[in-house]
Amino acid sequence: MAMYMNEKKIVQILKQDHFGDGIAQGEDGLIFVERGLPQEQVEIHLTEKKKHFERGVIDEIKSCSSERVEPACPYFGRCGGCQLQHQSEEGQKHFKMQKVKELLMRYASYQGPIEPLKTGSHFHYRNKVILEVKDRKLCYHQGKSDQLVPIDYCLLLPVKMNSLIASLSTYLKKESAFQKIQIRMNEQDEFLLSIEGSFVPETLLSYLDEFKIKVLYKNQQIVYQSGPFEMKLFNQVFTLSDQSFFQVNSEMTSVLYEQVIEEVRKKKPKVLLDLYCGTGTLGLIASPYCRQVIGVEVVSSAIQNALLNKEQNQVSNITFYEGKVEDVIATLPRCDFVIVDPPRKGLDEKTKETLLRLQPDVICYVSCDPVTFARDLKTLTSIYTIEKITPIDLFPQTYHVECVGVLYKNK
Repeated sequence: MAMYMNEKKIVQILKQDHFGDGIAQGEDGLIFVERGLPQEQVEIHLTEKKKHFERGVIDEIKSCSSERVEPACPYFGRCGGCQLQHQSEEGQKHFKMQKVKELLMRYASYQGPIEPLKTGSHFHYRNKVILEVKDRKLCYHQGKSDQLVPIDYCLLLPVKMNSLIASLSTYLKKESAFQKIQIRMNEQDEFLLSIEGSFVPETLLSYLDEFKIKVLYKNQQIVYQSGPFEMKLFNQVFTLSDQSFFQVNSEMTSVLYEQVIEEVRKKKPKVLLDLYCGTGTLGLIASPYCRQVIGVEVVSSAIQNALLNKEQNQVSNITFYEGKVEDVIATLPRCDFVIVDPPRKGLDEKTKETLLRLQPDVICYVSCDPVTFARDLKTLTSIYTIEKITPIDLFPQTYHVECVGVLYKNK
């Protein structure tokens, strides 16, 4: 064991880092304190010691922050699902606003106005979960490790989904154990299950007869279906497969998408590009306000769902292309409006270069990572002005925060 592991210190927490941990000033550099909150004085023991920083864990809180609350979940601190349950809702809002401001300043040199953080339900908001199986128990990953933590329920999930998890736990105690399961649930309490491992579908379904199972996948193959699994958004219906991307917080997805659709309604574009379009949700919702919409997505099953969604929503002015955005975008017709909803890594250099060459009048950027969002804004603002930035809390109790940026081409 390292010599410093028994070293104790009393420190004052000054602020939070971008992952929600506390930051104190030590003699030789910063000290990062797990789950420390601003203005707290705490006694810690060190868990890591580097040349310019240290990490520690709280042994005793000498003076407590007014933002500190008792976590509602018994698994908090062990599973990796939440990082901020020890912080009040107001405290979490302040933390996320500061995080967005600081990252935009650091990586994009942006000091302009930012809309207030939009928030919704802090628990029971997720429509999707992935669970591992160990020793016949359903588990989450432990924070910052590959270790698994058995759970009986999760407060981020709807009550009906937790009931399904209880029935799956009963199944695992008596029948063949699979390795991994993805669960999706829609507004009608219908379920899509995708399971990796060995099991008999009929036996599993017999344990779930009180639930409305629409589709069951076994190792990515459909082995049971009573109809399509569908999600509703803006009065449109979207069919999903096990591989489809769809935002996990339905309530706040509507709020997020409204930021984009409001801009589309205002501009009424002739040609709108929906890049990284997934199952086509944003492009289809925007289609009534455009002459033509073009969606691009690399995941084949998502494109198949997008084509189905186009048909069942009776949208005639949208076309979908399968392929990498960076490969397809240069072949597309000129456009006056672009929506980008990239993965966490943000836009690649080729896509940014093409956007700067195409010069659409408006770019709406939907981001799941403020760091890559700010980095991409720095490039795009060479010929664009940031009209509006709106942070949206799609993942309460975690350090994650989404942003929607609206960019207008400079005249």
